[in-house]
Amino acid sequence: MKKVGILTMYYRRNYGGILQSLALYKVLETMGYSVELINFRESETTLKHIRNRIFLLKALLNKDLLFQRINEWILNWRKKRKENPQSLYTAFEKFKEENILIYSIKVDEFSISTILGKYDLIVVGSDQVWSDLGKKQLPFMLDFPTLDYKGKIIAYAACSSYNIVPMYNREKVRMCLSKFSAVSVRDTNTYNLIRDYCEKTPAIVADPSALYDYKAIIDEKPLYSEPYMFVYILGSEIKGGQNEFIKRLKQKYKIERVVAIAISNVSLEAEKIADKIYYDASPTMWINLLYHATLIYTDSFHGCMFSLKYKKEFIAYYVCQSRASRLLHLKEKFHLSNIISSVEEYDLISTLLIDYNKVYPIFEQYKNESLKFLCESLTC
Repeated sequence: MKKVGILTMYYRRNYGGILQSLALYKVLETMGYSVELINFRESETTLKHIRNRIFLLKALLNKDLLFQRINEWILNWRKKRKENPQSLYTAFEKFKEENILIYSIKVDEFSISTILGKYDLIVVGSDQVWSDLGKKQLPFMLDFPTLDYKGKIIAYAACSSYNIVPMYNREKVRMCLSKFSAVSVRDTNTYNLIRDYCEKTPAIVADPSALYDYKAIIDEKPLYSEPYMFVYILGSEIKGGQNEFIKRLKQKYKIERVVAIAISNVSLEAEKIADKIYYDASPTMWINLLYHATLIYTDSFHGCMFSLKYKKEFIAYYVCQSRASRLLHLKEKFHLSNIISSVEEYDLISTLLIDYNKVYPIFEQYKNESLKFLCESLTC
C-alpha cells in the first residue's frame, strides 16, 4: 500500500482548515492509500523575524503587494481581539482524535527532510498554502534545505490570497513548481498567479470539502428547533453596516434567533449581531450549526462551500481584497448573486434566492472532475 503525506495548514484553529484536511485525508483513504498528515510547523527563530522584515522592505518596491499588506494591517489593527479559550484547543484536539487523523512526528523546515522519504507521494494543499510567495523560504512548495525527495509531489487545490509573485522570488517559484508532477489550484486568482511559472497548465479544482460527505459527523437532530441564522465572520463587517442589515434579513426570512461561532483572536464582529455565540465550538458543532440553519451569513470561503454543498440559503460578503478573490471565484463558477460587497449591492439585486436546480448540477460536475484529477494525478 502506497503511503501519502499531506502537507497543509491543518493546525490553525480554523474550521474550514481542519474540515478540508479531514476531507482530503478520508478521500485518499478511500482510494486505497495509507495517509498521514505531515505535522509541519515553521521554526520560530530570529532569522525568520529578520527575513520577514527584509520581505517588507522589498515589498516597498511593489505597490500592489504593499497596498494589500497595508490594508490587512489596518483591518487587523482595528479588530478587537482576545485570546482563545483553552476549551477551543481542546475541542479541536478531540475532533482530530475522534476522526482518527494520523500525524507524523513534529517537524520544521530543518528536520522535515528526515521524514519525507517514507512517503511515496506528497500532496500539498488545500487552503491558503501559497498565500505568501514573498518569503525567503517557501515551505508549501517543498523549498527546504537539504531536500532530497524522490517521490511524486502533487498540489491539490492550493490557494493564494495575493495576485502577484514578487520579482525577486519568481525564479524560485518556477524552480519549486518544476518539482511537482501535477499542479491544481482552488480559484482563478491563484491560477493567474502561478500559471506562468508552471511547465504544465494548472487545473482549477474544488476544495476538498466538496469531495467528502461528512456523514460521520452530521447529526440529523438540530441543536435548535426553531429557524435560526448561522453567522460565521472572519473579518470586518459588511460595507454599509450590518446591524440594520441583519434585522432586515431576519424579517425577510422570518428568523428570530441568530447563532454564531467566533474565533476570538481572529474576529469578534459576530458579537454585535448574535443572540447566542460560541467561542469554543468543535468543528463538528460548526458543520452541524450550518447544516441545520435556515440562513447562513458569512464572509468565509468555507462558509460558502458548505452552504453550497448542503443546498443552503446564504448571504456572503467580502471587504478586503485578500478575501474577495476566493468568494468571487465561487460567485462566477456557480453564477451566484448572493455574494456581495456591500449592503447597497444587496439592495440592487432583485433576488438572492439560489436556484439549486441549476447550481447543484454544476457543483456535482465540479466535484467529479476534481476527483478525477486527483485520482489520475496520483496514479499517472
